[in-house]
Amino acid sequence: MAQSVNVNTHLSIITINDLKDKYFSGDALNDQELQALKNYDRYRIAYLNSAQSEEEFSKRYIDLQAKANLSPYTEFLLPPYSNHLINQ
Repeated sequence: MAQSVNVNTHLSIITINDLKDKYFSGDALNDQELQALKNYDRYRIAYLNSAQSEEEFSKRYIDLQAKANLSPYTEFLLPPYSNHLINQ
């Protein structure tokens, strides 16, 4: 008889979109969370503004939406988001 194994594969990842929801709900963000939001927003503006065509803009927009919804916010504390030229 085979034994049943219960494995919890649910990972709790806090994303940029989670932080935005938290911020707009009036909840306080810590310094790291605020910096991640700042880095993301500045990178997003520069990245989208540098698109050379509408098609490139659309692809970048979708890519950024996915990253904001699926990537841990801590990714946005690292390069290229943390040292992007617009952040300086």
